[in-house]
Amino acid sequence: MKSVLTLFCALGALALASPASAQTGSKQDASKQDAPFDFGPKPGWQVLFGPTGGGSFGSPGGGGFAGAELSVSRLDAGWWQGAYVDGVYDFGQSAALVTAGPQLGYTLLGVDGGVAARFGDDGPDWGPQARLMFSAGFFSLYGRYAYLLDSDEHVGQAGVMFKLPLWADD
Repeated sequence: MKSVLTLFCALGALALASPASAQTGSKQDASKQDAPFDFGPKPGWQVLFGPTGGGSFGSPGGGGFAGAELSVSRLDAGWWQGAYVDGVYDFGQSAALVTAGPQLGYTLLGVDGGVAARFGDDGPDWGPQARLMFSAGFFSLYGRYAYLLDSDEHVGQAGVMFKLPLWADD
């Protein structure tokens, strides 16, 4: 046991005695050595995609919906902004709803808004929409409100979304 402890101490002393000038690397690597560690997401652009689903309610009735969302966003110092498009099929309304627009958020809370188009038996029905999100990493809870102009209908959604990165810059 004494020889293992002696070997451990000798290796530790050797590691501590090695000169810092013996380390090689780029100027960027040297600047990273000044920081003790990196924690959290790095600033940059990312493309995210994933499934979404939940329940719908409003003047046309209620039901469940399922679909997917694609977004591109930039994260920097807790702020995120970008644009998204999503499409869901609402089983209660027997119609597809597609929304798109800009999004903005800070840490866990975000909002987006833009245009909504519902495709049912009567063709497309357009209108404005907005969504409030609670987003924690790849998981989000949200509530959406859309007003469809041609049919004069109010549509609400409460949903959950899982998004994974398809691409991110470094």
